[in-house]
Amino acid sequence: MRQLILPIFISLLTQQALYACEISVENFSFDYVEDISLTSEECRLINNRVIQLKQEFQLTNKTQKQIQEKYISNSETLSLQVQQLRINNQIFGQVLIGKFLL
Repeated sequence: MRQLILPIFISLLTQQALYACEISVENFSFDYVEDISLTSEECRLINNRVIQLKQEFQLTNKTQKQIQEKYISNSETLSLQVQQLRINNQIFGQVLIGKFLL
């Protein structure tokens, strides 16, 4: 019985670590290329960058905007694809996050 419980417990801990990162911007959805683990520094970077992009977009009169960015550190690349859309003067967005080995 112990042999069955341990892998399940480790799996649950791993899933919690993957999604322990709280990235939240009003009216934005966040998707991941695959199950990835983000550090707290990467979470802050993504959250702050998306907030900044949203604020910059609010200052324009554009109806839509798409941005692709990548951040390289050590042996990994963090990739962001941000799509923003203005509907009735509200900003909505979708963010795709990827993390890849170089």
